[in-house]
Amino acid sequence: MPSEDEVANAGIVKEYTTPLKHEIDPDINLFDFLEGRVERNPDGSMVQYKDDDGVWQTFTATQFRDKVVEIAKGLIGWGARPGESIAIIAHTRWEWVALDLAIMSIGCVTVPVYETNSASQIRTVFNDAEVVLAFAEDDAQRDKLDTVADEIPSLRATLVIDSDAIDAIVAFGENVSQEQFEEHRKATHGDALATIIYTSGSTGTPKGVEISHMNMAAECMDALQYMPRAINIPDRRLLLFLPLSHVFARFMAIVAFAGTLTLGLTSNMKTIIKDFEEFGPTLLLAVPRVFEKVYNAASQRAGTGLAGRMFARGVVAARDWSKAEQSRQGIPLGVRIRHSFYNAIVYKKIRTVFGPNADFAITGGAPMDPGLAHFYNGIGMPLLEGYGMTETSGPVCVSLPENNRIGTIGQPLCGTTAGIAADGELCFKGRDICLGYHNQPEVTKQQIVDGWIHTGDLGDIDDDGFIRLTGRKKT
Repeated sequence: MPSEDEVANAGIVKEYTTPLKHEIDPDINLFDFLEGRVERNPDGSMVQYKDDDGVWQTFTATQFRDKVVEIAKGLIGWGARPGESIAIIAHTRWEWVALDLAIMSIGCVTVPVYETNSASQIRTVFNDAEVVLAFAEDDAQRDKLDTVADEIPSLRATLVIDSDAIDAIVAFGENVSQEQFEEHRKATHGDALATIIYTSGSTGTPKGVEISHMNMAAECMDALQYMPRAINIPDRRLLLFLPLSHVFARFMAIVAFAGTLTLGLTSNMKTIIKDFEEFGPTLLLAVPRVFEKVYNAASQRAGTGLAGRMFARGVVAARDWSKAEQSRQGIPLGVRIRHSFYNAIVYKKIRTVFGPNADFAITGGAPMDPGLAHFYNGIGMPLLEGYGMTETSGPVCVSLPENNRIGTIGQPLCGTTAGIAADGELCFKGRDICLGYHNQPEVTKQQIVDGWIHTGDLGDIDDDGFIRLTGRKKT
């Protein structure tokens, strides 16, 4: 980790800002996004999930808002006070999203916990955040927590989602009025702490990143302006299967309500292809290895005979088309003819894997192989690379389908500035940058300098604002 002097001396020698298309005021309670969705489209489908029988169920905007308010009243009735931390340990599911919004709406702080965390890791996180109430997905998660509960002085109760935790918490709110809920909501402004998200701890003890309502609200509003085709035009659909304990999925769940997305929720990767077909997402989010698996499966299915040779030639044609398209110097006639031929007999079949409505995909979290990126771009399913950190409240830059430069991580979101320090370190500045690290003021001072978050990654920015990663800063 760099010292304060090293960071301060680095300075910012190059920067690029994507301007806002219109000014925003993110000084809100994140619940306001949900209320705004109800005002815009009260009876429209907003959240969908599969029940125990595998049948898709739907919450309208009004129904989901009402469920969140019920839970929030229950938390008030239970005794949760503004500023207190409440943890969620569960897979991606509608209850996770409803609990999250309810917790934050009344000024409490959501603490996501990875389901794979050990009991000792949970103890560390709970004690650092002073968690008072935990929602565990099932008996296994509760049992894991019970082994260390005596070592967590702040913890007052654990409720199990699979054992009717939602009904149980709602029951606490029977005597809590709408006026009491509104009092809590109106007292929770943009500067209030909304969540503490702990980093994975792969390089040491996990750090709790503090994100305010304003940080996340700005992130959502910036994104709505930057890429409306993904999240803010009619009939947009997202099937979210990434873990909600991760900031990217969490951001997507919240921006879904701020925009127009119908949010589908699942954590069953065994049925994901069928779920794509049934739910019909327009936008896909996944790490690169998911797209690698789809490519490898398509190649294996084609085999080594005629179909295999056709697939192999189709791959070459897709990449040739993409490289020509990316050159912005025109696509040669021969390349266009071959591309059109393979589109009819190869590419259409591959695209059906992602469902009938798939428009494009966003990927990040690991480098994307350029050959794979050109293949997907060539078959009409562009993979748009993005970049973000827990500290930036989600993605801070991403390519656009109409302005995609393979090999880059795109341009900054509207209202966000990307910078390059003298030593080549990539930095970002904007209202989406976190408040700091929980209980670690010295680390905060080292990592966030004059509003710039120092990412630890090396990069460069071209004249059009496209960012290219070049390596990792040595520590």
